[in-house]
Amino acid sequence: YYPDGRVKMFDWSLEEVAPDHAGIAQRVVRLVNEGVIQSMDGTDVDMKVETVCVHSDTPGSPEIAAAIRSALEADGVDIRTP
Repeated sequence: YYPDGRVKMFDWSLEEVAPDHAGIAQRVVRLVNEGVIQSMDGTDVDMKVETVCVHSDTPGSPEIAAAIRSALEADGVDIRTP
């Protein structure tokens, strides 16, 4: 995310988001629980979320999705399908 809350859609790498799948999962847990995501420059951006999407063309997407689900479940988040 950019500091103003816009999504960086192109020309990004997983390493810009987090060092590994667990790091990505922890970002999502924080977003779901606190309504905050860290932007590219390190500032916190407030957001309200209802869904989490992992694009299938992202390298390692099945592992990322599994890590996110496990982290959310471990944190007691109720996961539902739409």
